[in-house]
Amino acid sequence: MGITIWLLHDGIIKILSQHLNNAQVYQNITHEIQAKKAELQHRWHSFMATHSRFLPDNVVKFFKRAESVYGFNKIAPFRATCKVHKHPPVFRPVVAKVGTILEAISKWLDSELSLISEAYLTWCVKDSDTFRSEVIQHVVRSTHRQATLDARAMYSNIDIDHAMGIMEKWIDLYISDGMLPPPAHKGTITAGLRLVMQWNLMKFGDSYFQQLIGTAMGTSCAVQFANLYFGWHEKEVIFPAFRDALQRIPFYKRFIDDVYLIWDGPCDDDWQSLDHAFNNYGILKWDIPEKASESDLPKACESLPSNPNPNPHSAHAPGTMKGVIFSLLRTYYRQNSKYSDFVKISRLFFKRLVSQGWDQAVLRNLFKTAFNKLNHQIENPPPPPDPNAPRINQLFFHQTFHPNDMPRKEIRRIYSETLEEVMRNEAGIEKFTIAYSKPTTIGSKIAKAEIFQPEGKEVSKYIAGEVPNNF
Repeated sequence: MGITIWLLHDGIIKILSQHLNNAQVYQNITHEIQAKKAELQHRWHSFMATHSRFLPDNVVKFFKRAESVYGFNKIAPFRATCKVHKHPPVFRPVVAKVGTILEAISKWLDSELSLISEAYLTWCVKDSDTFRSEVIQHVVRSTHRQATLDARAMYSNIDIDHAMGIMEKWIDLYISDGMLPPPAHKGTITAGLRLVMQWNLMKFGDSYFQQLIGTAMGTSCAVQFANLYFGWHEKEVIFPAFRDALQRIPFYKRFIDDVYLIWDGPCDDDWQSLDHAFNNYGILKWDIPEKASESDLPKACESLPSNPNPNPHSAHAPGTMKGVIFSLLRTYYRQNSKYSDFVKISRLFFKRLVSQGWDQAVLRNLFKTAFNKLNHQIENPPPPPDPNAPRINQLFFHQTFHPNDMPRKEIRRIYSETLEEVMRNEAGIEKFTIAYSKPTTIGSKIAKAEIFQPEGKEVSKYIAGEVPNNF
């Protein structure tokens, strides 16, 4: 208990010092929280009154349902995860916006901005598998070097006024290509973005804050907003100069704030010009290496997930562990350039499961099955998903798992004998899926969603300096 309290104390101090005490990024609104909620409500109703007529009926219905379900009193909790690979460790801010009123608009914006991103940002990475396959297929020459570039705190270093101008340019381009409704839609998107980005309220302990600058953390449209923001600079400046004119970048991929590129030729004045181009866009700054690397830089997975699998004594579906082992072995295979590294990390994974109480004989069979399946997929890779493929109508049978319940095979047999033909003919059901959810555990009952604050050591007391750092 003493260690837990100390870690909580130390974490609060670091979160405040590294993030919430930064008056340029966050404003403490604890004493004005009721007025802020009232103003947020007014701005929401103003947005709905002005722009509802430009929105589809189903979107308006979705917004009104969010208002009735969530209301304006729930404020997103501020959390932080520790970047343990940094020295000293630092905290990554996390704002849980799920279940808050503005998240409804943000989800709609995410859908709208995704259409623009998918149409134009072909260099942005969709997932690690696609990125890996494209890197492997790229032809590497002796003059090629590779480099990784990292934006500094991208979300909080995007100037919203500058970004809104960029969003309008993207929307204008999209409209000119005949892909959007009339320009009124443009005003609805920009108004929604301003509301989401400028009214990011959060709660930490007994204190409330409002984000003042940058992309609203935790909101659904944040990724697409950030991608499109820097994507315009890439399209208008980076690519025309360094990819097309100078032909120095034969391969370029970005995942939000991380860039991987291959540079053709020596890192001369052109490389310095690339540094200047990246760091001459709004207030956003990038860490650029002095030069690109000439080595192959084979990657190795250096660590395992802390708790990747169900406990051997917990109640879980029989096939759960089989899926966990296969998915993790597939991930390790993709993460390691050298097969020896893959074998090493797989052995460590096996040993960890044994130390957690799993029977070695059971694990050997599961690992053997997983390796056979993985080898088959490597030798016979499945075709990429077809985005234009017709959607399959599925029927989901959902229940909370219990080891003494009817087996999955028996449920499927009964469905096949009694309902399958009727559901196919009458409802067009082509696939029957049995889905299990995790049963409630002691952990889910005792785990607190909000930070634990001992009396006299609330977050507000830390802010006021009433709790000494050496407590």
